[in-house]
Amino acid sequence: MIFGLLLGIDREVRGYEAGMRTHMLVALGAAVMTLIAFELYDALRARHQDATGDPLRVIEGVVTAVGFLGGEAIIRGNGEVQGLTTAANIWLCGAVGLACGAGHYCWRR
Repeated sequence: MIFGLLLGIDREVRGYEAGMRTHMLVALGAAVMTLIAFELYDALRARHQDATGDPLRVIEGVVTAVGFLGGEAIIRGNGEVQGLTTAANIWLCGAVGLACGAGHYCWRR
């Protein structure tokens, strides 16, 4: 949520749509879905060693859902396209949430 806050704070200060709360929720939602996918995968593997599952499919679903949210932010009117930065910011926020949920929230060497 903190990374989502950081991504959304500039937009909030400038009065743009999709500010801090939206970015925090997108990051949190992506992180929670990733955590749930990995926990369910681990629980399945603990009960059934030969079970196959792919927690990466959750990443595909989150990317699709966040892309849909971002796509809704893009408006075309009077020959102008607006909302591309908002859509890109929301998409980046989802990616950051996925990374945090997977435990990759700091630089490792």
